[in-house]
Amino acid sequence: MKSEKVNRKDESPVYARLWHEQNSITIATGQYISKERWDFTDKLRTALRIGKEKELRKSLDNFELEIKNIFYGSFFRGHDFSLTKLKNEFIGKKNKERNHCSIDSANQY
Repeated sequence: MKSEKVNRKDESPVYARLWHEQNSITIATGQYISKERWDFTDKLRTALRIGKEKELRKSLDNFELEIKNIFYGSFFRGHDFSLTKLKNEFIGKKNKERNHCSIDSANQY
């Protein structure tokens, strides 16, 4: 949570920080919560009583699942993995992958 950034409802954005090897990356979840509720619920880990907090927890769980699906999909396809590629795929940016071919194979077409 970035408590220094506050919207009109006095809520701060929730971010996810991902680590891989020695690198890290931050991705905005698109979710907001007040600092008081964030602290009171121990970062949404304790029992949630407010419907909005329950929905936020579900949304963050779905966020985590989507990130894992992207990671494992990349891993099982045998692609080189980087946090930047993961973030780009998550937010919908196309990773620029070049098709390399030799002149001989290009002449076959």
